[in-house]
Amino acid sequence: MRSIKYGVMTSVFLACMSLFGGGFGLFEHSTKALGMGGAFVARADNATAIYFNPAGITQLEGLSWALTTSPIQPNVSLTDMGGNQYKVDSSLTVIPSLYLTYQLSDQFWLGVGSYVPFGLATKMEENWAGRYNSHNAEASSLNLNLNLAYKVNDHLSLAFGLDAQMFDVTLEQKILPSAIVYSQREGIMAGLLAQGMDAATAEYVFNTQFLAPSAELKDINQEISGDKTCLGYNLALHYKPNDFVSMGVSYRSSVDYDIDGKAKYRDVTQGFIFPFESIFYDAPGLAKIELPSFLYFGFAYFPNEKLCFEIDAWQSGWSTYDVLDVFIENGLQSVQTIKNWDDVWMFRAGCEYVINDSWYATLGYLYDESPIPDEHMDFTLPASDRDVYSFGIGFTKGNYCFEASYGYLKLQDRHVEARPSEFILEMDIEGNVNLYSIGVTYKK
Repeated sequence: MRSIKYGVMTSVFLACMSLFGGGFGLFEHSTKALGMGGAFVARADNATAIYFNPAGITQLEGLSWALTTSPIQPNVSLTDMGGNQYKVDSSLTVIPSLYLTYQLSDQFWLGVGSYVPFGLATKMEENWAGRYNSHNAEASSLNLNLNLAYKVNDHLSLAFGLDAQMFDVTLEQKILPSAIVYSQREGIMAGLLAQGMDAATAEYVFNTQFLAPSAELKDINQEISGDKTCLGYNLALHYKPNDFVSMGVSYRSSVDYDIDGKAKYRDVTQGFIFPFESIFYDAPGLAKIELPSFLYFGFAYFPNEKLCFEIDAWQSGWSTYDVLDVFIENGLQSVQTIKNWDDVWMFRAGCEYVINDSWYATLGYLYDESPIPDEHMDFTLPASDRDVYSFGIGFTKGNYCFEASYGYLKLQDRHVEARPSEFILEMDIEGNVNLYSIGVTYKK
């Protein structure tokens, strides 16, 4: 059954992993930061610092909070070598986040954040050409992050935090009955030969009574869903030696996941000469994966009171994702697939210009590498290196700041070579994503 399992299961729980940096890691954790290309690790001077660099919250007096909502609209298409174009569903997805900080004393601050670290919605028509690899992949997540920050002195601050991360994933693909039958050709032929048939007769019976009729059957639909809550931790440092420079380092730990899931099937032909129903039946499942650690560096320069420039470098340690172990308690059983993903970097740059006491403007750029090697690329998440160009504005009234930002994400064109054993067709991927964000922050 291994040849069946490989084609069917390669992408089963892939979505929950390819959502982080280079896959579909989300940038909309802060309206102001989006306008600065996501470069905010060294600045970290409002409540959204809980995500970027929690040590930065020691810059905030008393009570501070931030609320953002960020609609995302993708426009991604895949084109086969015949010129046929297939579009990913472009429905709008709204990403919320909420942050709260409180100064406990002259040296300690408490910070709480609720945000969506990753998300995915790659939905195609059920009859599209790549449906045997994937026609629907959806994932949602929520991260609750509690941090304690310590102000060592007027220049240096440290922070430690705990993460409770919850996510839910659903993946759907079609299964080609004739491919299942053909994958079992050796066993079926052995059975026919054992009945006394010669090789030519057995081949004829296989082709006419097994393979040809199975080609007329309806595709089997497989839906895999799973959810899990796991714990992680984070560390952060913020250093501001003078009024002109600030620096930050932030680390989020790797996490081992045992994902509890289930498999559901429909359109499984009953009573056919080949026993599909003994393989594809509803059953629980489990996937074992290790998600990588993330390390962020930031440097900010303030030439005067009106200008700020920041550059960040973010590393995603995807080399920890070398294998994927999946088990489903039906006829598929278990399989281990080799992944060998790469460590990747994301580079961010942004600037802020304070127009007057009420208004500011931001500008930013972000480059994000894809961790997925060509030999393991699939249609669950059509990913490539990404460029993001962004800008934003903010209006301050008293202790409140009302913000709006826009980012244009351009997927770099990527060519996918055919891998017939995994139902991967030769395709060209291109597209863009519109990133919107509005938010309000409060600080004394």
